[in-house]
Amino acid sequence: MVTNRQQRLYWDSCNFISLISEDEVARADVCQHILEDAENGSVEIVTSTLTIAEVIKPKGSTILTLQQEEFISSFFLHEYILTYDVTRAIAESARKLSREHKLRPPDAIHLATALAAEVDIFQTWNTNDFKELDVPIRIQVPTWIGTLRMPLEE
Repeated sequence: MVTNRQQRLYWDSCNFISLISEDEVARADVCQHILEDAENGSVEIVTSTLTIAEVIKPKGSTILTLQQEEFISSFFLHEYILTYDVTRAIAESARKLSREHKLRPPDAIHLATALAAEVDIFQTWNTNDFKELDVPIRIQVPTWIGTLRMPLEE
């Protein structure tokens, strides 16, 4: 049976961190375009509730201010970002993935969540952490496939 659903993308924590890091402009730009597609209903972004805890500071910076932290917390409430809880089943799956593929537990939780959510693509800037895994999901860096509109003068 063929369903006509949006493409489901799993986002690792590093994708969200790139959006708040001043030194990751190119990565943030790609992620921003993907977020706009999600906001428009073209794709779905799935992530683990673990991500909410992991997005605590930009790369190479100090911890977020209380105001920045409140902004990040509310950001995860957008309807186009689907969060999956770390349930016992996901935790058990993550432990198995961690053991079999030598993944760090947080990475294994992200992968187990992506598998449970039946995503199409697992997007992460840290693809080296997921090298040569035999899993039914494509793992790749965040990639935006779209067309930028050229602003026309009136």
